Amino acid sequence: MVIKDVQALKEEAKDFLVKYSRKPYAHVVLILDASAMVIGMLFLDGLAKYGKVWRFKESIRIDAFLLSRNIDARKSDAALRILNQLLQTERSPNGF
Repeated sequence: MVIKDVQALKEEAKDFLVKYSRKPYAHVVLILDASAMVIGMLFLDGLAKYGKVWRFKESIRIDAFLLSRNIDARKSDAALRILNQLLQTERSPNGF
């Protein structure tokens, strides 16, 4: 089952989905589609505990902060890709 524009659901529907996700039917695959992750969509955080989250078409701002977070997390492959992208765009790594 696919539910589109989940951010526009009424509170009753959101509550139902959270309760359903705790004990879903084994033969039902539930896909929730949101046009954007909106702050305050806490019910999606509740659902994420019981399923998988995939983000598509999400743009991430590449800057020195993202590079630093990846270095701190010891994700050298991601850090090198970010550094390469920063250098290829002829911008300084700090975004200025």
